[in-house]
Order: sequence, then C-alpha cells, then structure tokens
Amino acid sequence: VRAGIRSTIQWQQLGMEVVAECEDGQEALDAFNQLRPEIVITDIRMPVMDGLELARRLKEIDSQVQIIFLTCYEEFSYAREAIRLDIADYIVKPTMTVDDMTKVLIRLKETLEKEKAELGKLDVLKKKLEEEEVNQRKSLFFNLIRGELTEAQLEDAVSKLHIDSNSGNFALIIWSVDRYKEVAKKYNDKSLSMLLNAMHSIV
Repeated sequence: VRAGIRSTIQWQQLGMEVVAECEDGQEALDAFNQLRPEIVITDIRMPVMDGLELARRLKEIDSQVQIIFLTCYEEFSYAREAIRLDIADYIVKPTMTVDDMTKVLIRLKETLEKEKAELGKLDVLKKKLEEEEVNQRKSLFFNLIRGELTEAQLEDAVSKLHIDSNSGNFALIIWSVDRYKEVAKKYNDKSLSMLLNAMHSIV
C-alpha cells in the first residue's frame, strides 16, 4: 500500500513531497518528531504501535497535524475513536483509488493554507499592537519629561500600558546609540525599527 501511494499520487503537481515511509507506529512517531510533516497517512493496524495510539501521540505533539486513516471494512468500529481524535479523513483500502486520495490531499492542503493565512493575520495584528504599545510608552515618557501630564492622566496611562507603578521609585534613563547614522545605514527601515523597539524593550 505504501509503495502504491508513493508511486501513483502526483505529489509534485500537488505541491507536496513524501518525507518519510515507516513500517510501524513507533518508527512513524520518531520520524514525525524529526521531520514534522503537516500531513500523516497511516494504517490503523500496525505492529509496535497501532494507528490510533500514533494519532493520539501526534496530536499531543502538534494539534494541527492532519491525519488520514487507511482502514478496512471490519475496522469501522474505530470510527468513533477517530472522530474523538479529530482525524482529518479516512479512506477504505479495498476501494481506495488515486482520485480518492488526491481529493483528500487537496482538501487538506487547502485547510492548511487557510490556517496559515489566519495565523499570518494574527501575527501581523500582534506585531501592530506591540508597536503601538511601544509608541504609547514613548509618548508617555516624553510627556512626563515635559511635565504635560496630570496625576490622573499618568495613572490612567500607567494602567493601560500595564506598568507596575507600585514597584518602588522610578529612574529616568536617557540613552542614545553611538554612531547612529552609521548603524542606520546597515538596516532597512523595517529592520531598524525592529532593532530600536528591541532596545527600548531591554531598557
């Protein structure tokens, strides 16, 4: 079955590659830990570690991994456990065709791409929020230096920026980057901004 799946599926056309083939569940688990594939195709009945136990272990390591079960008719009793483990799909081996497997793989690829896009949006939003907090902290400190904040405004700003105002006395630190113009030439605008934000965070 493994040889058939490897040789008949048009992996390159799907934008995929086979990174490992394993003879039992333990070998598959070891390969997963090393290679971290996004899709795993596994039989239910295997020596050493069966497919259900393998699926449980894989989900513990990476809850987003997409698992396809290959099953026989008499193994349908495992379907309830497969659903509990959030298995992506299962294919019946005696009637399995190249088209069946290809359709499942295409669907899982689309699912993975959608999840990555959503994660990318969250990362962008998180970065914007972090940059906004840095800018707000800068504004707070500049206003403090200029004496432009009332006590109520200061308390409100400290609360919103999660600054621990009960930790004792505060000290004002004024710092600058030596040879800033020379340093700035080595970075593009985005990298320079990240560098300065990191330095502000350290201070």
